[in-house]
Amino acid sequence: MPPRKPHIIGESVPTGRYLIRNVRWLCYLELPDPNDASEVISAVEENKMTQWWNVVDLGNGKHSVMNQGSANYANSGFRAQKGSAVVGRSNLQQFKITECRVKGTYTIGPTDVQLYWGLSDDQLGTPVQLDAIPNTERNQWFFIPVD
Repeated sequence: MPPRKPHIIGESVPTGRYLIRNVRWLCYLELPDPNDASEVISAVEENKMTQWWNVVDLGNGKHSVMNQGSANYANSGFRAQKGSAVVGRSNLQQFKITECRVKGTYTIGPTDVQLYWGLSDDQLGTPVQLDAIPNTERNQWFFIPVD
């Protein structure tokens, strides 16, 4: 495997294909099941399509996040609550991807509530859930270009 490009630093996340890696636990996001409402989970990097995320900059700080392997969008539903899972759905949902104080780390959250994607622990298969705290590494992410 060729050397991995460094993660995005000091800018909004541009349209592209990425691995999304948790800052605290250093695991990657995966949507292993293409069925509707399957959970986005943590995984070890295997550089496969179920771990590749097509991020599209929609303008005004909003992005869509689609899994390459399933062609499903990351989705937490409208007016989601703390603890809601991020799942794969056929319908697009907009998310805010915001760089944190530490350059190169980002939060991801729905545009209609002040919640953020997070992982509660380092166990493989842990579902991504919404959390209210943006300034903890378990709720922050690296965007690593795939190509």
